[in-house]
Amino acid sequence: MRGKNESFSVVLLGSWNRSIFSPEWLLKHICSAGTEKVFLAYPSDDPTGAIKIDFEDISLYPGPRQLMVVSKNPTKEGIKKCEDVVAKIIGLLVHTPVTFCGINFSFVETENTVSIFKVLSASDKSDIAQKGGYSIVSSGLVRRLQRNDKLTLNLTLTDADGVATIAFNFHYELNDIYKYKELFSKDEAANRLDDAIKFCKEVYELNLEEDVT
Repeated sequence: MRGKNESFSVVLLGSWNRSIFSPEWLLKHICSAGTEKVFLAYPSDDPTGAIKIDFEDISLYPGPRQLMVVSKNPTKEGIKKCEDVVAKIIGLLVHTPVTFCGINFSFVETENTVSIFKVLSASDKSDIAQKGGYSIVSSGLVRRLQRNDKLTLNLTLTDADGVATIAFNFHYELNDIYKYKELFSKDEAANRLDDAIKFCKEVYELNLEEDVT
């Protein structure tokens, strides 16, 4: 099992003013000391579409309804960098209404897929083939889970062409930017990555092929 590229992210839903996120503002307030440039990209067919801003192995997507911070590397260091960027932004934009938040990770497995495919096996598979005349190309399962401490996890399992994907969305509904500021001051995203790795190992007997630290 390995981390899926550009799947480690933090997403904040709210009312964002994306014009704030200029290169000058990011270099002054968000980027680490020594960073000299940030790179902006716009959709070629829609100048008013979503902006992508790259710096320090991070991709930032500021939009009117959500702010997404994505690590280019699926590692603990990468998600901690995302968390650091989010904490800085929240600390500066404390009057921004923020409702929901998601901390996300995805992993792919191409060899030890038995446990995942067993969960995804459908009782109507033969009927689909024999009676319906179709073969199943991909399948998926979505579950909403909750722990005793009220932590909510949206877990998605998919099978596409023999590749299993396990996607984790840790969901928060704090509805208060100050609560999110507190949340991201204590390695929340990195701890949830540890939870995801442990979950894969204990529930599906899947281990990471490489260290994500």
